[in-house]
Amino acid sequence: MAAIYDPKSFDPSNGIGRLLGRVKMAMHEALERELAILELTPEGKAVYPKLIATYVNVLNRFMRGFTKAEAHQLETLLSRMLVND
Repeated sequence: MAAIYDPKSFDPSNGIGRLLGRVKMAMHEALERELAILELTPEGKAVYPKLIATYVNVLNRFMRGFTKAEAHQLETLLSRMLVND
């Protein structure tokens, strides 16, 4: 089965990416109750494309067996969950 997500066109701001970001933020806030703004170093910016490619590979592994329509439906449902915040 073909991969659902492509690292070249993956948008981390989609429903799944935003949900994971929210979970990470909630964990951070629960642990520290302070928000820090982080900025990537030049080295971090250089590694970022590989990070996205790795993230997409993991996401595709989790989505194995889903059709593109099912993946889209899941993203839509997760996006709806985000507005309940």
